[in-house]
Amino acid sequence: MERYREESRIGMIAGFNGAPPAWISYQYDFLRLPLVWGWASWRRAWEGYDPEMKDWKHLRQTDFLDRWAIGNDRLRRHLISYFDAASGLRQPFFNSWDYPLTYHFIKNSLLTIFPKTNLVTNLGMGHPAAVNTTVPRLLPKTQPLPEDLPPPPFVYPNWRVEHYLTKTFWEPPLYYRAYLRIQADLHYGTLWQTFTSKRFWKKAIRIALRKY
Repeated sequence: MERYREESRIGMIAGFNGAPPAWISYQYDFLRLPLVWGWASWRRAWEGYDPEMKDWKHLRQTDFLDRWAIGNDRLRRHLISYFDAASGLRQPFFNSWDYPLTYHFIKNSLLTIFPKTNLVTNLGMGHPAAVNTTVPRLLPKTQPLPEDLPPPPFVYPNWRVEHYLTKTFWEPPLYYRAYLRIQADLHYGTLWQTFTSKRFWKKAIRIALRKY
């Protein structure tokens, strides 16, 4: 936190990493989107944050996201869908603080620092008293952060990790979502809950008809 306190390009330090550690050559790396499982930030990084995303309606009509997400159309579509819902342009309204934060990061070219290995776990997932009573996937197991690796000698996003997280976390194909969901259900003992869900079978039919 102290090292990057005055570095205006850094908006957050996260403890989560869902990408293969082998893809990260240093103790940590940089990503263009926030990771909100186990994170810390500074007051300066939140200046101008607008939870209502009031100017999204205008920017949506421009090539704003086309320029930002060039080469990653899956991520662009994902962000448009959630930005529309979080800003009230699409119903049902998605009451969220993290997608407005993502929008804020993109507009201000902020970066997130994330570790080579995953350092956090979400203990509330799958618990009846938690918000996430159903779990779409298992999070990676935590691992100690290697102490013998140096920090990166530059401040630049890891595009390979961004593309990987797009396909495995943010907007995976439907068939892969089904695999991740069943894997998580087997772990948490919620398989019957999933198999009796109409939403699950609607997606299963779309997969069978290759409409994904």
